[in-house]
Amino acid sequence: MIDTAETAGIPLQFDRMAGGGTDAGAFHVWGQGAPSIAICPPVRYIHSHTSIMHLDDFTQTVDLIVALCQRLDAATVQALVS
Repeated sequence: MIDTAETAGIPLQFDRMAGGGTDAGAFHVWGQGAPSIAICPPVRYIHSHTSIMHLDDFTQTVDLIVALCQRLDAATVQALVS
């Protein structure tokens, strides 16, 4: 994902949560495991009725997801799984 973002010129922010999380935290260890990544646009007040985000963050998140889908092929999936 980092290489894809850099190639596409999409800025990234990294964060690590002390508590909580996403379903990706369980998917990567369930059964035989599954490569997982959480793509989370920065949003203020995410669990309230007044959540706000910058339009550029939304657009860049969509651009990153599209770029990842375009780059994902059988060889890449095999490299992630092995």
